[in-house]
Amino acid sequence: MPRNRFFHCLTLAAAFFLLWETQASAYETRVVTDHANTPLFQLRFFDQGEEYGNALSETEGEVSTWQLSAAQKDAVTQAVELWADILGPGANNAVPAAINVGTMNEVNADAISVANPTWQGTPWEGASGLAGALIGDQSMNPPAQIRIGKMNFSIPDIPSPLPTGNGIDLVGTLYHEMGHALGISSLALVGEDDDGNPVYGFDTEISPWDRHLVDRYGVTPTTDMEVVRSEPETAPGADPVFTVGEMTESGVLFKGTHVSEVLAGALNGGLPIEGFEGDSLDLSHIELDRSLMSHQDYRNYQVFMEAELAALQDIGYTIDRKNFYGFSVYGDNLTLSNGQGYFARNADGTAYLPGQPNTAAYGVGLHIYGSGNDITQTADLLACGTAGTGIRVDGEANTLRIAPGVHVSADGAYGTGLLLAYGKGQNVVSRGEIRATGTGGAGARFDFGGSLLGLDSGLTAEYRGSYIRSRTEAAEDESGNIVTQLYERYELLDELKGPLTERFDVSGPLSGNAAAIYIFRNAWVKNINIVNGAALSGDIISDWNPGNSDVQQDQAAANGDDLLTSLSFGRLAAGDGSATDAPDPDFRLRYDGNILGRHSIRMSVGGGALSFNGRAEVLDVNVREGATLSGNAEYTLNALDNGYVSVDGTFTNAGIVAPGNSIGTITINGDYHQTATGRLFTEFDASGTSDRLAVNGNAVVNGTLYLAPLPGYYAGSLSLAPITASGNLTEGYATNLLLDSPTLEMIATPQGGTATILSSRAADAYSRYAANGNAANVGRALSSAEGVRDDMRNLYAALDFSAADGSTVRDALSQLSPDAYGNAALASFDMHRMLSDLILPGTFSRAPQKDGEWHVFAQPYAGTFDQPGRSGMGGYDATNVGLIGGAERSTPGGLTVGGHVVFNHQSMTGDANGKLRGEGLYLGAQGLYAPADWDGWNVFGIGRLGVENWRMKRAVSFNGYNRENNKDWTGFSGSVRAGGGYEADWGTIKAGPFAALDYAFSSRPSLTEDNGMGSRLHLDSETFHSLRSSLGVRMSTNERQLGEHATWKAHASAAWNHELLDKAGTMHASFVEAANAGFSNTVKVPGRDSLGLGAGVRFNTDKHVSFSLNAGSELFRRDATSVYGNLAVEWKF
Repeated sequence: MPRNRFFHCLTLAAAFFLLWETQASAYETRVVTDHANTPLFQLRFFDQGEEYGNALSETEGEVSTWQLSAAQKDAVTQAVELWADILGPGANNAVPAAINVGTMNEVNADAISVANPTWQGTPWEGASGLAGALIGDQSMNPPAQIRIGKMNFSIPDIPSPLPTGNGIDLVGTLYHEMGHALGISSLALVGEDDDGNPVYGFDTEISPWDRHLVDRYGVTPTTDMEVVRSEPETAPGADPVFTVGEMTESGVLFKGTHVSEVLAGALNGGLPIEGFEGDSLDLSHIELDRSLMSHQDYRNYQVFMEAELAALQDIGYTIDRKNFYGFSVYGDNLTLSNGQGYFARNADGTAYLPGQPNTAAYGVGLHIYGSGNDITQTADLLACGTAGTGIRVDGEANTLRIAPGVHVSADGAYGTGLLLAYGKGQNVVSRGEIRATGTGGAGARFDFGGSLLGLDSGLTAEYRGSYIRSRTEAAEDESGNIVTQLYERYELLDELKGPLTERFDVSGPLSGNAAAIYIFRNAWVKNINIVNGAALSGDIISDWNPGNSDVQQDQAAANGDDLLTSLSFGRLAAGDGSATDAPDPDFRLRYDGNILGRHSIRMSVGGGALSFNGRAEVLDVNVREGATLSGNAEYTLNALDNGYVSVDGTFTNAGIVAPGNSIGTITINGDYHQTATGRLFTEFDASGTSDRLAVNGNAVVNGTLYLAPLPGYYAGSLSLAPITASGNLTEGYATNLLLDSPTLEMIATPQGGTATILSSRAADAYSRYAANGNAANVGRALSSAEGVRDDMRNLYAALDFSAADGSTVRDALSQLSPDAYGNAALASFDMHRMLSDLILPGTFSRAPQKDGEWHVFAQPYAGTFDQPGRSGMGGYDATNVGLIGGAERSTPGGLTVGGHVVFNHQSMTGDANGKLRGEGLYLGAQGLYAPADWDGWNVFGIGRLGVENWRMKRAVSFNGYNRENNKDWTGFSGSVRAGGGYEADWGTIKAGPFAALDYAFSSRPSLTEDNGMGSRLHLDSETFHSLRSSLGVRMSTNERQLGEHATWKAHASAAWNHELLDKAGTMHASFVEAANAGFSNTVKVPGRDSLGLGAGVRFNTDKHVSFSLNAGSELFRRDATSVYGNLAVEWKF
């Protein structure tokens, strides 16, 4: 920063300024507003040749000697805008405060704001013009003034909390100079005694700034007080004087209520102030280390620290300081937990709004200025304004801990979640979240920055970093010209002799738009440990290069420092989140960023599993024993031998390297060495594509090569090339084929980095796991299938790569079987027999009837059938509901005949698969012949024929293979029952035996399932048959009176049923998406023997209306059960 001139307001000077102001040329005006768009400042830019006045000259005004560019005017505006953001909410000026901006030829820059002459004798006497306007709404007269000299200015390309560029940072410089114009300025004077020696003191005016200065003896300046130049050990004299030492050792502090609050007892309770600098008495710079407002040759702050803002509060400004800083630590060797969060402020600027991001530009959630502190952050810090910083760490040897669940975010443009900006030996343990997702954001940034003064400015300046201290000094040559001498390796300070960061342990989310981790060229980070629980988004970038000319390698070597960065994944975390040296077998991370640190980063995986998918430019890579490195990545290795450290630039695998996340490639630009414990794990698929380790260099492969097939359809032979090398390939590995399939067999033959895979299946590969005969037929079809295509390959993959014990295959074969279609026929048989059992008892109960008398009846009904799986087929549950309508009449001679129509809805669900829904319409006839002269003997019969519409959904779901096969069809079914019996009349009841023969059929056309893809079946047309005999006993009561107008009658029956056919039919099916994949499934009637029971009661009224209730069941049919019943209503006429 150029040496600031400290001028003092003179009434005559102000008057002459006004004179020149009225004569000044036209100027460009820019009004600067605060965030509420309230005008705060008016910038007046005077171009080359235009007069802009001079508050410091009693004779003439100044003329701009050179032209500011548009970019330079923008930089001036940016600096003033920063002050508008800080001062605007508390400012009281009714009109914008005017600031004239001009140029001069001197190698300097300054900002001046003199008091209005009319303020003498008022509380504003001694204040700067800007202070009077902004604080007290006093009339500025004359305007403030910014003068910009000829220097090599650098204008930042992007906002940054650190200086950037090689020249003098113009924005930061003018921000500093505006600090003086706002009132950070002493009115101490210099004069001469009679002998021409300089004398110093305070005259008739004291500035608000001066009133807060305290020397080492506790003296505060007053008017007409002498300033004594003294060394620190000099004792005070008898008369009150103000004692000032040299430069940063002045012994002078700025003290005030707000400053005291921020410092919290640190720094002797005050801000250090610069004293004498040569023959100049300063007292107007704040000498916090590397402060923007200091006069030091090295400054790496771009804006005020919190304590500096507090000083402005103490001289009268109303500032919501907490809008810009959440919490600051200026003390040393403290251990504390910071529960203060950083959020948006309320409208009054008196409190935070938790959870709402703060949007102040350059806001900082936590600032650690001191050294040796152990700070745990336990509250969220949401610094989301432009160039905001979640946490900034300066000082030395601090330990920062971010507690679990804590969010540190800087999501505004060019934000920085975590910034380590100075010192050595810093440690960070992050268990919470750090993020900077806005444009140009860096999650964690390790960067000393440049210097506000640059190294190409023509001024005395410094540039610092880890083992870096470069310095330029301005001097005059023999001709009196200013020349700059660069000392690239200046004497190191102790605070630079070591890594900026000793270790950065991450076990929480870390993300950044431009980089998750960014290391600048001047910052050495020794250890970065990514441990379990971490999640990374964004690149890891290191521009640090130990071989750079400004790094003092000899000093590092003397300290035993190799200047390299260890980037480790998978170390075991201790209880506090810090990484230990032990491996963590549970570590898991997928990282899709890039790792770019070819001059400094040594990458290692210590334990667990890392999937890295990106580009790594590093010195070397080490996969430790027990650790796994996978992913699709390119590694470019950079051997290093700089005289004091040597890295051979090899990718060493002592653990597991697994290219890809499925099929993928790891490319190594360099040499690969796999140790005896190393394993190369390569997957391949059914097309012959495999993982590949592509080495652009030499490869020495010991240990084991594992070949692992991915799920797919394998047949015949495949040729794989898992390892390639552009240089020499030395093979000393064993080969192990990783296949644990219940059905598939493979043989691997390796040779020269390639391998041949031969696949086969036994004839009973699938059928041996079948649950029944029909499922076994499906399995044999799968083994013999040829020309497998399309989705059926996925079906095979799900079978072949399922549970090794075959349990999945067992379930799958039952699902793939067409048993559901056979069960549909069996359920149809059950339905027909239920209908006959419901209709015939009514026929019997109505006989004998009066000749010619018609009986019309309607019978709603319901029935359920539960058939468990049995040998050869799967089971099912079926439900029928419907309505029977019919009519009967008797003829002379004991013949009862009638007809019926049935509408039935059936639903069936198979145990393994298949859901059937359908409706049927049936027409039938029934009859009973029991003439009186037969003495109780009778014959009977019933039959029907119908058409059915069916909808089948056959779901197949196993081992991730999920398909649904659908088919609709129209079929036919019918049944006939004929029999005879004898009923003996025993007065109150009739009973006797009967025998019957029952035939049923169900016919289905050929069909090909829709949907379902690989599991689709084609079935040939088929008609299924059942022939059953019944032998039983029927009993009924005689009609009995029930009240005056009704009678009742009951009946019951029991019969032993026997199926006469061995099977109902055979289904011929085939898989659609394969050749030679046909098979036959037998459909058997379950439980050929069963006991059928039935009972009912009939109520007759004298209104020609009758009601009846009937129920039945079938027992002992191979664990099957069925229950049915109906309610009948009939009319006779």
